[in-house]
Amino acid sequence: MKKKIAFLLVCVFCLTFALSGCDLFVLDYNKYLSQTIATVNYPTQNGITNTIVITKEDLIQSYNKYGENLTQNGYTTQTAVEYLVQYLINQKIMLNEVEALIESDKIVLTNNDYNNMWTQTYEGMISLLADYEEEIISDWKLTTPSVLTEDAEDTNTYFKPFEKQAELVKDTDGNWHIKTIVNPEEENEDLIYTAIGKEVETIITALTQKIGDNAVLVEAKKRYIADLKTYEKGKNLSTINNEIFAREVERVYTNVKNNIYLSLYSEYFENKTGYSPISVEQVLNYLTADMLASYTEYKITPDAYKTDILSSRADAKYVMDGNYFYVSHILIKFTDEQTSKLEDLKTKLEQGAISSSVYNTERQKIVDSTLAKEYGETTNITASTLLNNLKDELLQTTSDADKVDIFNEYIYKYNEDTGNKNQTYDYVIGTTDSKMVESFTQSARELYNNGGGSFGDISDLVESEYGLHIVIYLNPVTNAFTITNASTFNLLTLNQDDLDEIIYTINITKLSLLNTKTIFDNVYETLFKDNFSKFEAMHLNTLKENLTIELYSTNYSDLY
Repeated sequence: MKKKIAFLLVCVFCLTFALSGCDLFVLDYNKYLSQTIATVNYPTQNGITNTIVITKEDLIQSYNKYGENLTQNGYTTQTAVEYLVQYLINQKIMLNEVEALIESDKIVLTNNDYNNMWTQTYEGMISLLADYEEEIISDWKLTTPSVLTEDAEDTNTYFKPFEKQAELVKDTDGNWHIKTIVNPEEENEDLIYTAIGKEVETIITALTQKIGDNAVLVEAKKRYIADLKTYEKGKNLSTINNEIFAREVERVYTNVKNNIYLSLYSEYFENKTGYSPISVEQVLNYLTADMLASYTEYKITPDAYKTDILSSRADAKYVMDGNYFYVSHILIKFTDEQTSKLEDLKTKLEQGAISSSVYNTERQKIVDSTLAKEYGETTNITASTLLNNLKDELLQTTSDADKVDIFNEYIYKYNEDTGNKNQTYDYVIGTTDSKMVESFTQSARELYNNGGGSFGDISDLVESEYGLHIVIYLNPVTNAFTITNASTFNLLTLNQDDLDEIIYTINITKLSLLNTKTIFDNVYETLFKDNFSKFEAMHLNTLKENLTIELYSTNYSDLY
């Protein structure tokens, strides 16, 4: 079970020893964690300077959350720590700015905003407690289902058409901008708790009611608090259980509130300027850098290219050849009983106990009796009937759009493989290499037909150890843009006609023929999730002009 608590004592230990060699572990945790790593000084109208202090504890928490991802993207421990110091400074500046805008009524919090803060905190706490509940059910060898997930009405995966977050627009001067698409939610006039300012108290009350006298949940809360005590060791805080739990709810609520505040600032910024804080230049620069990074790496290490592209198209930002293509599929799994029978037949065949003729006859009986499931529930539809039904529906249309609708209906209704549902990219098969099982790969290559395959071509039933597959051919894996000279390649061009064509291309090129997400959508979404890029886009340099920022690197240099 993966715990969702960042244990600072463990982090401090790891960062002090693993990241800086043989330094002695700091025993005064409170003093160690409260060290100042940066300050931001704000001049006020009355001549008094307000100071925001960022502590070592803030940095360690941030490293524990983002450090692994940063190092996976090429950061050293030192550069990751330095990056996160700047990230924390930027975050504090942004939050200070949005709080000032709220105080001056330039940003108005709605009941929906308050309700979202409450709901997300409550659900976050339920998720954290559910981890402990799962652990206890396992430890106690119980067969009872999880109480904390019993409210989920439906665990099936349904098709989710991509909802565009932004669009590219051209102003009257011919300049390109990005405008966020706002889907207004219906305003809820009622608060779901008693009153503003009582959020944490009402969340604690709701959690207490949910836990009740359920022995598993009572133990889950007990273990949660025990871990929190370890987390807070040496910080000179109250060790009363209810107060420890209240501090944790407060911590989660503050994180949720800060995220919502930053989102509100983004909306405020856009409303003020008319455009998204993410610029067209950022999108094109990001895409250029992404493609060049992969292109350069694959020129030097071709094997890395094969590994990346077969793992996922998302890992290979540039396609080096025309030897790969996309497929999807519908998987009808064998039951445990059928799997056991198939394994038994195979063993008997290998031992010579039965002939290949008997083996094939008995195996075919199992295949013929395999039933499809509809949203997880067994039907009386055999796999072969399902295949014939799909073929009949495809014969009724020549429209690719209609085929997409048909495939999505079958994939999300009958397919038992969650790996190709609501994914950005489809499965990749190579003409000479593949990560899929042999029978699946062979069938996919037959559909590819040496490049002569057509979108929507489907296989007959393909048997593998996982069950029966209906393989669907989609299209070749290609690049939207070709790099002929890495030293001069740049999508951000001053030539207006070329720029218009590039923007048109990224705006219409879909990442999967079975969904509508485009290259632009993907890059924009990535940039929007990248807080540092988002902060840069929101003109942090302007916000920092009248601020005095001081770094105390000696207080965090032991972390790298």
